[in-house]
Amino acid sequence: MSNNLLELLKTHLSGDVVSNIAGLIGESPKNTESAIKTALPSLLAGLIDKSGDSQSIGQLFNVLTSSDHGGGVLSNLGALSRGGEETNKLISNGKGLLASLFGSKVEGLTNLVSKESGISSASASSLLGFIIPVVLGFLGRHLKIENIQNAAGLAGLLNGQSGFLSNLLPAGFGSVLGAMPLGSALDKFDSDAIKTTVSEAAGNVMESFDKATELFDTGKITDAAGKAASSIADTFDRLEDKIEDAAEESLAKVKTVAGDIGESASQMGSQVLAEGKDFAQSAANAFEEGAGEGMKFLPWILLAAGALLIWGLLKSCGESTETVPEKTAPAPKAQVAQPPVQPAVTAPPVQPPAPAPVEKVAEQVSAFFEKTLPGGYAIKAVKDGFISQLVGFIESSDPISKDLWFSMDGITFDTNKATIKKESDPQINDIAEILKAYPQVKIKIGGYTDNTGKAKANLKLSKNRAAAVKKALAVKGVKAGRMDAEGYGSDHPVATNDTEEGRQKNRRIDVRVTEK
Repeated sequence: MSNNLLELLKTHLSGDVVSNIAGLIGESPKNTESAIKTALPSLLAGLIDKSGDSQSIGQLFNVLTSSDHGGGVLSNLGALSRGGEETNKLISNGKGLLASLFGSKVEGLTNLVSKESGISSASASSLLGFIIPVVLGFLGRHLKIENIQNAAGLAGLLNGQSGFLSNLLPAGFGSVLGAMPLGSALDKFDSDAIKTTVSEAAGNVMESFDKATELFDTGKITDAAGKAASSIADTFDRLEDKIEDAAEESLAKVKTVAGDIGESASQMGSQVLAEGKDFAQSAANAFEEGAGEGMKFLPWILLAAGALLIWGLLKSCGESTETVPEKTAPAPKAQVAQPPVQPAVTAPPVQPPAPAPVEKVAEQVSAFFEKTLPGGYAIKAVKDGFISQLVGFIESSDPISKDLWFSMDGITFDTNKATIKKESDPQINDIAEILKAYPQVKIKIGGYTDNTGKAKANLKLSKNRAAAVKKALAVKGVKAGRMDAEGYGSDHPVATNDTEEGRQKNRRIDVRVTEK
């Protein structure tokens, strides 16, 4: 699971730093803190929006890897927030960065922060000028920590944050930093480029089918692989009408169709899944490059990418003569093993290297898991996140295990307290509704801390936080007898405690299904 960069950023802009900034811009600490809570997710979402454009994300990568944004500003925030010549220089440079990154949208962003927090526009402008170098310095340092060495890696990092921001963006954000209208975007496309794209795709289709036919003729394709390829071919037949309809609505809808192509490959093994998603993404990119000329080439573009997907399947299957086993829905990954067994932490899922552009972070379809539970409650949560894994396990036939835990990814507490923050309400509500929808399910809630401070205090804090989650669910109507809560302090870490990122992962609430 991706690190929540917003939460990590908040640790740098809290406490005395907030009080100092309030004095610096002439606003109350309460309103200043509110302004920071609006500004941080808005700035991150604005940067995420750049990840869909190769030129923009390349420029941002160059900015972040420059010597000015290596993270040095983070170590001096206390002094910088108190004012002086260096502070004035920081704010001035920050305003220049805002203009460079967001252009004419800076005014709208400034007004949004002002409106949401109650501070003046002038104060909001100074605040944004102070914060943007902090955000860029933080991201620049994170690139070094994660050893991200290219713009594609930066795009993957940023897009992995969209789920964390979806419930935190202020009303009106889309109109400030949202995408340009569809009609304006289509005016930018070049019909000659469209024809070239389609021609190249068609050539690849013919070559792919020739190679696939050769593999079938030589007997290198197993029956199972042949059936799988046939299934994908049927899928493309059914997609033709969907493509036409989607093309009339919006780019986002066609990208959803392209995503379905990648999902069709998910039943055929991890290697083919990766290739399938790459080809699905290629289809979405080709759509953007070929959206002119009345969109008449669009079905061929997606079908061409689909044929390449089939070739990827046949190629990988052709390298082995073993029968491809049929698979049931995969079980959720064990997040942490509880005592007495020491956990075996699995690697987080790999993000696609060139993710689809973000039209609106709060409405990014591909980033969400949606399901209507028995009883009618509709869930919309982060795809492959805690909620989707919990529901998937409850509905599966997989046996209950004392070592299978799921880490909540939408729960936060006040620092060194067991007070659940308001922003955690959506996930608390979802868990409560899941337990109501499946009344036979019982759970255990585990609380954890990092190893900072005294072990006894950490154990107490972890117990209190687990109990707080149990109480919050009980308030929502879940019977207390269906839930158990226990704290484990700093035991069973899932990451190193030597870095802030690792410590954040270790400060967590896990849930285990004990009956279903």
